[in-house]
Amino acid sequence: MSPMRLLATTPGKFSLLLDAGTTQVDELVEESGHEPNGYFWEGVARFLVSTEAPTLAARFQYDSEGGTFCAYGDDQKALRDLAELMSAVATDGDRCAGLSLRPRPPVSNSTTDPHTATPHSGASTSTTCRSWAGHPHPGDWPGRL
Repeated sequence: MSPMRLLATTPGKFSLLLDAGTTQVDELVEESGHEPNGYFWEGVARFLVSTEAPTLAARFQYDSEGGTFCAYGDDQKALRDLAELMSAVATDGDRCAGLSLRPRPPVSNSTTDPHTATPHSGASTSTTCRSWAGHPHPGDWPGRL
């Protein structure tokens, strides 16, 4: 069963959702030094679109939160295609591991934690915000706190 849910929110508008922490690969994600939250799955979606399905780019928007991945828009087919890509990763440990999950080096003293907007007092070993597969984790993007 796919962890992805495609809902019609209003006539002609759709949302693709994944409840973070409910996938078959959560343990693998955590062992790789990541937190399988909504922002992590948004990073997965952006990575998949950029590397495997560039024709999906700009056909929907993202609005993930800590507990939920969300992509939305009026292009139901594009959201279904994204659901298929993401479901393959969220349900298959080999497929997920094949995307080269790797943690980002610890954050240095003079940076700000993008999840709390507070300066770090020392090197961080937090796994909350890590680079994923060479692409920035959504929490690292400017303006996303």
